[in-house]
Amino acid sequence: MRIVDLFAGCGGLSKGFQDAGFQIVAAFEFWNKAAECYALNFSHPVFTTDLSNIEEAVGKRVEGPRAVALYGEYLCATAYDRAEASPRYGSHCS
Repeated sequence: MRIVDLFAGCGGLSKGFQDAGFQIVAAFEFWNKAAECYALNFSHPVFTTDLSNIEEAVGKRVEGPRAVALYGEYLCATAYDRAEASPRYGSHCS
């Protein structure tokens, strides 16, 4: 099943879906540091973009047959705030 990850973060939820046999065709994340980390962990494209208009942001970038499902993770504002406040956080990913 083809799926798209919205608000992907570093890819924790994508990893679970991938391990369960889903085909992730693209991921979308607004925060550059999280998107960079995501790209290190997966081979499918990750787009750093604003998702205020999902149809515009996603529809033009996902190639091939339409994805069957979209899923999104909620924003982890605490982690984002920590990473922006201190160079110690967000400088690495695993």
